[in-house]
Amino acid sequence: MLPCGRGMARVDLGDVTPGLPKDAPPDPAALPDRLADRILDLAPVGVLVAELREGEPIVYINAAFETITGYGPADALGRNCRYLQGNDRLQPQISELREAIRRREAVSVQIRNYRKDGRLFWDSLHIAPICMSSARPNSLRGVDAGHNCLERDGSTS
Repeated sequence: MLPCGRGMARVDLGDVTPGLPKDAPPDPAALPDRLADRILDLAPVGVLVAELREGEPIVYINAAFETITGYGPADALGRNCRYLQGNDRLQPQISELREAIRRREAVSVQIRNYRKDGRLFWDSLHIAPICMSSARPNSLRGVDAGHNCLERDGSTS
């Protein structure tokens, strides 16, 4: 067994798969939601999930999202993620995002967003629809890789 080093986290599958024998073969489809949640919580990139309904409210953010943007759950949950653009709403990528959301398609863009403290960051944003129980997508996943994009002064964040 490899030790957990810097940037690594150990998840004991016994904690999230109670009753599963230790020697049972892995079945990714059988992994419980808690494991998926834990994996998202530990991801080094920001992840948010927004519902595809009126206003597209954010229903989940991970810790990296808060680290990147400065916005925690109390600031982000229930809001549309366009608040991250501040008053910078005339970006051509915004139309591209809106069209992909309308058509329920994945898209990747580079967009200017703003941290809670007002500092600009370039965000490598990847969004994709999520189908849960129906054939029609009902949520939208966003992956925010703003932690390694350029700041206004050209330094890395």
